[in-house]
Amino acid sequence: MKKIALIDDDPIFIQHFTDLLNTYLPKYFDDYIINDIYNNYQQELKNTYDILFIDIDLHHTSGIDIIHELKNNHYPSLFIFVSSKNEMVFDALTVQPFQFIRKDNLQEDLLLTLALINNYYKEHDKLITLSLHGRQTALHVNEIIYLQSDIHEITIVTINDSYCYQTTLKNILSMLPNYFIQIQKSLIINLDYIKEINNNDIILKNGNIFSVNRHYKKDFFYKYKEYLL
Repeated sequence: MKKIALIDDDPIFIQHFTDLLNTYLPKYFDDYIINDIYNNYQQELKNTYDILFIDIDLHHTSGIDIIHELKNNHYPSLFIFVSSKNEMVFDALTVQPFQFIRKDNLQEDLLLTLALINNYYKEHDKLITLSLHGRQTALHVNEIIYLQSDIHEITIVTINDSYCYQTTLKNILSMLPNYFIQIQKSLIINLDYIKEINNNDIILKNGNIFSVNRHYKKDFFYKYKEYLL
């Protein structure tokens, strides 16, 4: 089930937006729940949502500030701004939202966003099946943070555990989506888990810090810019 939250201080708009979602979401998700949030944003967001639609200009606070805080706490959600203030799109980009929906172009922007969300989940909900310790084990690729090789053994580090697998880095990279990027001869990272980049150092959300090897630097920064866009 996909859990979706709508944050807006205008009850009339939020009801209209909820109706639109209920019209179009069944095309993409068989099972979902929508929670409308008019106030007490911080308290309500102690719950976790898969998709978060949020207005930028809220009473007594800013949607941008809310998303900034959530991202600092590694809140696992797709963030989509919904705003009547189109001029704030560039301010919104500072927190790298998934998408920006204009209220004056609501239906068209929403349809595009839902198609992009659907494509995102098709890519990120993929499973890879590996033979680990004599058993077939399925791993969600979106839970893999990085992979590191030692000759022909690969250590796969996920958000919950780590696994060792007998193969080559080249072979396992061919099994992964294009948001997995090689940054060293023996290391592949998941771009979704980058917290920040400081010169050549990549700081991941789990606290690991890796340097980009000179040989991979140009390709990494090119693909990372594409990923951000």
